[in-house]
Formats: sequence, C-alpha cells, structure tokens
Amino acid sequence: MKTIGLFVSSILMLSTIGCVRKGCMDPSAVNFNSDANREDGSCTYNTDYTIKIDDPIPNGIYQIGDTVYLNIEISTSFPTHGFEALMINKTLQDTVLVLNDHAHDLDHSLHGFWFNNVSVDSQMEVQIKLFQNHFGTGIIEEKAHFTCLSN
Repeated sequence: MKTIGLFVSSILMLSTIGCVRKGCMDPSAVNFNSDANREDGSCTYNTDYTIKIDDPIPNGIYQIGDTVYLNIEISTSFPTHGFEALMINKTLQDTVLVLNDHAHDLDHSLHGFWFNNVSVDSQMEVQIKLFQNHFGTGIIEEKAHFTCLSN
C-alpha cells in the first residue's frame, strides 16, 4: 500500500512540475498570454508612433556660446511606460543633458536646453528612448546628430 501511495504522490508532483506554460507575460504586449507562468521573451508590442525632433536641428551646426534647445514631440497609439532623452557629446563621450519621465501616456513633449561650452569641435547626438513596459524590453529608439564648434 505504501508503494501505491508513493507512486500516486510522485505522479501528482510530476504533473504539477510539468505544467510550465511559456509565453508573453507582459499585459501591455499585443500577444499577452494570461495562461503563461514563465516568460519566454516572445512579447511583441504595437509600434504605431511618431517622434518629431524640432530641436536640435538634425545635422545642424552650433557655435560656441549658442544655446542648444531640445524640443521633441512624441505621439503613440499605445500607452508608454515613460521615455528618456539624452544629449551626448560623442567626441568626448560625455552626456550633457538628460530628460526622463515614467508617465503612462500616449503623448509626450520634451523640452530642455544646454549651453554649448565644448572645448573641442564635437559631434553630438540626441537619443530618445520610449519604454513600452516595465521590464526594459520593447524599447523604441530614435537618434539625431548635430555638431558643436569650439571657436
């Protein structure tokens, strides 16, 4: 009788272990699987969006002493989980401006400025990242480049 009880217990334990359902566990993904109990990295997201970079002027040239404005409009058809905007001096590998927010909105307006005080002529880059979830996946990224002169 002990052998039968042990056999039945083993089968029950194996059947619960074998019920792993892999799938997308992010409710904001278009392929969310409510039956999944193990994330498998398959999540996909709605990508209907526009990112309009008004400033800095893409491929623009800014003189020493100029104020470089950051004006960006973001519009999506899905609620984002925030954004991050970086202004980076690629020549000196230095981040000169950071804007971020974790608002769950469809639209974002980013505004900031930086005073051009570079010591050498520098290739600059603006990076905009939209986060589609809290897991750090589903990131949409846009970039724009411009130049800052030192004299």
